[in-house]
Amino acid sequence: MAYEFSAQDNELFDTMSKSSRRMARAGTALALLLAAGGLAGVLLPPPHLPRGVAPAVGALTLLGALPAGWAARHLDAASKSIGLVASTEGHDVPHVADAVGRLRDAFNALAVMLLVDGVVVAAVVAMLFPRGA
Repeated sequence: MAYEFSAQDNELFDTMSKSSRRMARAGTALALLLAAGGLAGVLLPPPHLPRGVAPAVGALTLLGALPAGWAARHLDAASKSIGLVASTEGHDVPHVADAVGRLRDAFNALAVMLLVDGVVVAAVVAMLFPRGA
């Protein structure tokens, strides 16, 4: 049995799809900025930082780029699945189920991103402000 949401519901799904796509693009931009900053820290360490700190900070920043890109990828997949609910006729329930699964993956990736970013920030602060210095 096929089910089709109302036009008003489809408008909501379309808006949600577009919002998810914007978030995915923002996550991709964040991942690219972190990767560029990390590479710069490794390859072009600023002279005002203690020796070895800039490459370490750069490497940690590169590490922070990975989960941001991973989360963006999952958000993009979720936005496409959500968009299918609004743009196709019938079979909306399977599309919603797929979209919910992809959103679950995106939220899990975001949780990992926040955890990694928290560890990275703590490590960077510890390197920049060592105890007893």
